[in-house]
Parts: sequence; C-alpha cells; structure tokens
Amino acid sequence: MVVGKITELTPRLAKTYAGISAKTLQRDVAAVEEMELVERKPEGVRARRELILAFLPWRRTTVEPKAGA
Repeated sequence: MVVGKITELTPRLAKTYAGISAKTLQRDVAAVEEMELVERKPEGVRARRELILAFLPWRRTTVEPKAGA
C-alpha cells in the first residue's frame, strides 16, 4: 500500500484523514512504523498483521454446547 493511498483503505481512515496534510499522514505512518506495527517496503507500507492480531482478544472459533443438551 502506497502511503498516499492510505485514505482509500477504509471509510473510517478516509474520514480521519480528510483535509489532513500529507505531512501529518507521513508523521502518523512514521509513528506506527516506530511501534513496528507497519513496515515500509519498496512497493509501499505493509501492516504487520501478525503483530496487530496479537493485541486483539481471542475469538471463540467453536460453538460450545448448551448445558444439559
């Protein structure tokens, strides 16, 4: 993902960065890069999903049977 296209990712990001300067966007990307949540590659910026997902709560993947069933 090219940094200049970050506002095209989700409506929430588009709303957040509407009217914000490119300098602010670059600063914010640099901040999350410093937290190692994204990494820069020749083709753009990549979210490090493996790290981001580690911070999210676990989701139950199976449905537990009801008591007495």
